Amino acid sequence: MILWRQDEPRRILGHDTVVTHWRLLEGEFPDSVKPTNHITSKVVRRVKDAGGKVVEVPVVFSQEDLAKAREQCKGEQNERMD
Repeated sequence: MILWRQDEPRRILGHDTVVTHWRLLEGEFPDSVKPTNHITSKVVRRVKDAGGKVVEVPVVFSQEDLAKAREQCKGEQNERMD
């Protein structure tokens, strides 16, 4: 699954929680994870825990970045592009 990070990670005031939001560009959720349009850090952890492959593209990405992400999805699990 290829995810596009929509914003920079941010801390919730008064908590040690960091929140980031993603959009699904390609791929599917594992069967054990309920699909949602509101993809947060917690959902990404659930996907990884269920054995799903996750590749993140940068906030500003090109077609070349997307092509690299597609290749990574075929290779190793849970990689992040920088």
